[in-house]
Amino acid sequence: MRIVRMAVAEVQSAHDFTPLLAALLSPASVIALVLAFWRLGADLSWTGEFAISTGLFSHWQVWMALAVALQTWAAHLGKIQKKHQNPRR
Repeated sequence: MRIVRMAVAEVQSAHDFTPLLAALLSPASVIALVLAFWRLGADLSWTGEFAISTGLFSHWQVWMALAVALQTWAAHLGKIQKKHQNPRR
C-alpha cells in the first residue's frame, strides 16, 4: 500500500511540474526559431556570421526542427494539463 501511495505522489508531482515545463518550452521554441532564421540569414549573406560555425547546430534546419519539436511538446503538455484539470473530458 505504501508503494501505491508513493506512485500516486510521483504522478501528482509530475502534474505539478507540467505547467512550468509547458510555460518554458514556448519561449525556448521562439529562441530556436530566431537562431534558425539567423543561420539562414547568414547562409544568404543577409546577416552577420552565425555564432556556431561547425557541428550539428551550425545548420538552420536543425534549429528549425528543434523549434517545431519544442512547440509541439509544449502543445502536448498543454493538452495534458487541461485533461488533468477537467478529467470528465
